[in-house]
Amino acid sequence: MAASCFQSLYTVVGNRALDEVVPVLLVAMESSEGDQVARHRALNGLTGILSIRSKELLPYLVPRLLSKPMTKNHADALGSIASVTGGTIHLHFHSIISTLMSELSSFSGQDLDEEEEKREEAIRECARV
Repeated sequence: MAASCFQSLYTVVGNRALDEVVPVLLVAMESSEGDQVARHRALNGLTGILSIRSKELLPYLVPRLLSKPMTKNHADALGSIASVTGGTIHLHFHSIISTLMSELSSFSGQDLDEEEEKREEAIRECARV
């Protein structure tokens, strides 16, 4: 339902819909660290939009999710969006794979605290997807 509403909005206002909605979802995904329900809703919104507008949105979204250091939420989001963007995400594999490998290599030989271990596991899980 939300994806079809977004599609209608996009039809009327074009790329402005992406510029207005997606940053809000990204902020909600990051600032909702303690609120898993809000984080899940923001991620669900992103995947819904990506299911209908992945070609337009991925060039905007992928660089933001790959910003270093990659957060646990960004790694989780990248893994989730891969499932709905199978027909277009391959265009971004070069940057995705190189960033994931770089992030994973930064953990090598390091004593990690609990938060960094969670971040490493999220990046490893994203790489498996």
